[in-house]
Amino acid sequence: MADNRVRLYGQNGPGLTRNYAYNSSSNNNSNNNGRSREARELNNLIHRIHGGGGPQSPGRKPKAVNVSKYQKMLNNLENKNKNKNKNKNNNNNSNSNSNSNKNVVSWLNSNMAESKKNKIPKNKRVFLLTDLAKNGKIKQVWDRRFLNKFIESAETLPVSRRREVRENNDPFFTSPLTRNKFSKNDIKAYPPTDATKKIIKRIMNGRVLEAKFNKLIKIKNKNYLARSNI
Repeated sequence: MADNRVRLYGQNGPGLTRNYAYNSSSNNNSNNNGRSREARELNNLIHRIHGGGGPQSPGRKPKAVNVSKYQKMLNNLENKNKNKNKNKNNNNNSNSNSNSNKNVVSWLNSNMAESKKNKIPKNKRVFLLTDLAKNGKIKQVWDRRFLNKFIESAETLPVSRRREVRENNDPFFTSPLTRNKFSKNDIKAYPPTDATKKIIKRIMNGRVLEAKFNKLIKIKNKNYLARSNI
């Protein structure tokens, strides 16, 4: 006998026959759809948790770094830069010293005799601020030992042989070469330090002002004499 059951989806809903009995095939399809939906939701949950298609396997262990090797390379680089800067400073100092040595006319040793530069120890080379040339250049370099003996002799009285020590700023002594008066403070190490260079600059500025002042006085005196002769 033929099956006269008719599926009325609009009236009885999916999976029901005319006599309101569930169709077994429709029930299986709905179960399959439910399981697939649960599987999709589970996959979505895994994506949200792990950011991908599932938990990832642990990465490869990083290779150990030889710290001492790179520390040694860094130290070598720093030492190389230090030596480079040191050589640069030495070259600059030697160039500046050689340029200043060109202006020196006399190198006077411990006996006040003409000598060569290398015959006077570096730590004994001095000059007198009062013996500077008009352009501020250093013309004479002395051996400090000679000036020490010279000062001691000048401070010793001829008769009693008693020594009267002068103040450091007392221009009591006379230069054996230029006959200019100088004090103990006028004795400076050669080559001059930055502080001494500033002193030399002040001396030269003072000389310029003095020359301008003398020129102005000379002009005024000349004008006064001219008016007095009228």
